[in-house]
Amino acid sequence: MVVTGDGSCKYPREQNPACGAGLYALLYTPRGTLKMGSHAIPLPEARTAQEAEAHAAIAALRWVDHLVLRAREAGW
Repeated sequence: MVVTGDGSCKYPREQNPACGAGLYALLYTPRGTLKMGSHAIPLPEARTAQEAEAHAAIAALRWVDHLVLRAREAGW
């Protein structure tokens, strides 16, 4: 299983930087690659791309337990 995240801000150093994060989870199996899920996370309180990246990393780590449980329930 691979869980990845990315965070960014569309207008860095502006008054409203429009920050957000995205997460994507893939499960690699002998039958092929399965998409486990994806999330888009608006971050209205974040001010920089670095903050958005940190939020993405934390969210990905928190999501892993749920994804592992789902994979096990599906027989993986």
